[in-house]
Amino acid sequence: MFGWADSGSWRFSQVFGFGCILLFLSHVLPSQAVGQTSATVRKISNTDPMISQEEAWRIGDSPLFEVGALGNPDSLDFYGVRDLLRLSDGTTVVANSGELELIFLSPTGSVIATSGRRGEGPGEFLHLGKIGRFRGDSVFAMDYARAALSFFDKEGTFGRAIQIHSVVPRGYWPAGALPDGRFLFFSDAFMIGGGAFPQDSTWAFILDLETEVADTIGRFPKSDAGNPPGSMALGPTSIMAVGAEHFYWGRGDDFEFHQFDSEGKLVRLISKGWEPFRVSERSWQRYGEARLESLRKSRTSDIEDLIRRARQEHERIDHAEFLPAFFSAVVDSEGNLWVEEYPLRGVRSVPWHVFSPAGRWLTSLEMPDGFRLKAAGSDWVLGITTDELDVEIVQLLPLVK
Repeated sequence: MFGWADSGSWRFSQVFGFGCILLFLSHVLPSQAVGQTSATVRKISNTDPMISQEEAWRIGDSPLFEVGALGNPDSLDFYGVRDLLRLSDGTTVVANSGELELIFLSPTGSVIATSGRRGEGPGEFLHLGKIGRFRGDSVFAMDYARAALSFFDKEGTFGRAIQIHSVVPRGYWPAGALPDGRFLFFSDAFMIGGGAFPQDSTWAFILDLETEVADTIGRFPKSDAGNPPGSMALGPTSIMAVGAEHFYWGRGDDFEFHQFDSEGKLVRLISKGWEPFRVSERSWQRYGEARLESLRKSRTSDIEDLIRRARQEHERIDHAEFLPAFFSAVVDSEGNLWVEEYPLRGVRSVPWHVFSPAGRWLTSLEMPDGFRLKAAGSDWVLGITTDELDVEIVQLLPLVK
């Protein structure tokens, strides 16, 4: 992949064991793959959206459904919703991490099935996180505590589980699944559940979990957003977004994404104009307040100790001079890349910018106050909001074009 002579397919089990994997990768991959773009790779530099402001996409006024609202007879107790997914038949899947369960909702928002519970057995979770589509309308769910991928059909029936760290080294996590069932894996600047990961880069590769055959993608500049403790808070963060035809990587030190095809070949660079926003003292205070507020909503028994340590860390660590260019990204059902600007700008909401698969900036739009977008389609957006009592609500909203 990526065009260097020593890259290509390889097996984890043939690389001298996990203890030598980083040494192996350091010989296989160049030091900064994102800087080694070929002359044949086109950069799309956008200055203005293609869709006029008068015809810009917008969110409709009335939800298509909302689940979790108090007073709703079918109300569910959502707590700690980590991810949302919508299947091709309109089924919505909710990763309700507080209850360690997957909730399957019909196109109108009624409950079809629930799957999972706390435990270490088949179909159970200890730390439910990312979910995604797998080979059509099956669902994968990541348990970070057990380093396990569990698979369910669209009715919520458990199929199987794979311990990913029996296949890949610790510190590598799935960003998403490609249509053929292979997974895109990445490493970050620290190991979840472990100490600091001594690296200056984020690695990425495509892996077939069945055959253990991997295709190297590249080595990218690492995240620098407060992990491990002592690094720069509010620094650029490596973000990957996975779609059916392409996946994307960006870091946030500029408004630019690298687009790859499903085989890991760099296709194009996508950028737009961006004016850096300086981190003011008030922005830094809001960042600290938001962290404390998030902790106060948790149901852990040691909440006071967590708050005390968070305050101490906020006083100790440094922050970046400027906010990153973006905060998150998703690929919608039509292959468009949605990119959210970074919050903490002193405004009520920040825009999402939408780019076509060809890299063109289509439009920009804002979400309703408090709405966290998790997925999008041709005429809908799916996300999470809260009411005045901080009860979590899953909403499907109309997208008007």
